[in-house]
Amino acid sequence: MKTTVFFATFCIIVGIASLPYFVKEANGDNISISVSDSDNVYKVSADYPKDKARNVQKCLDKCLDPSGMSFVNAEIDGDINPGNGMFFHIKSSPGKLRIKFDKRKNSATSLRKMKQLGEELKKAVL
Repeated sequence: MKTTVFFATFCIIVGIASLPYFVKEANGDNISISVSDSDNVYKVSADYPKDKARNVQKCLDKCLDPSGMSFVNAEIDGDINPGNGMFFHIKSSPGKLRIKFDKRKNSATSLRKMKQLGEELKKAVL
């Protein structure tokens, strides 16, 4: 009997303690944008409310200028060559974006576009 009461009490405490996390996840209040720039790789990572997904997708279209394709309404996990000389890996779903850009495989112009994307993403999710 004591074990059951102890276990039930423990579950209630854990449930109450984790409630703020689940409420925050449900509301989509988490916004995080990070950029990592090393000698060979430029990375962009963003977590944002799912209702901002359309803004982020439009931002990708604007900054990366993909010819013949669009990031709007797309969930992607793969290597992309949008036809403008850029090559990068992207993992994108509503609320989450990860881009890995290999500087050795891209031009300085492409890197500038990718860096511009990092700045524009901040505006798109806020």
